[in-house]
Amino acid sequence: MFADLLADAVECTATELDHELGRLELAARELDARRLAVRAAAELKQVPAIDGHRSTKAYLRARCNQPAFVALSEVRRARLCRDFPQVGEALMAGRIGVGQIDELVRITRNERAVEHLDHGQVDMLLEHAEHLPIRDFGIVVDRWLLHADPDGAWRDQGESVDQRSAHVVAANGQVYVGAEGGD
Repeated sequence: MFADLLADAVECTATELDHELGRLELAARELDARRLAVRAAAELKQVPAIDGHRSTKAYLRARCNQPAFVALSEVRRARLCRDFPQVGEALMAGRIGVGQIDELVRITRNERAVEHLDHGQVDMLLEHAEHLPIRDFGIVVDRWLLHADPDGAWRDQGESVDQRSAHVVAANGQVYVGAEGGD
């Protein structure tokens, strides 16, 4: 069957293949949106518990026979579309792809930045996602994260430095040194 599809595709002109690629991409985006909606609903309805799974990720790993990182990516995308339905709408209409959603998911993974993410911010980011190449949109997300969490990883390092401790104990002619934390 695949060999027949490939043989038919090889017979097409470059223009016909270009048109077919575009048509299939739009169809795939609509299907991806439908899949994410079902995944989000399954999590809300606690479908994973039917089979004794403790998480949606574990359920998708088993149900779809996918590795953990694929299942986790699907869960994160579904949650983003659940929380911000306009993202799912843009995907379903074909205005953005899964790559743009993954860029938006990066924001949700930053616990300090995500508190600044609201529907207005998502609308603004979607506007960029729809009109910029994926690389440029990644830069937009990087800059958004920088503004939302200006300390970034440095805050984690600062907390590690602030929480470090050391002690020296001299007893019975010996010295004991201990240290914790740091950068």
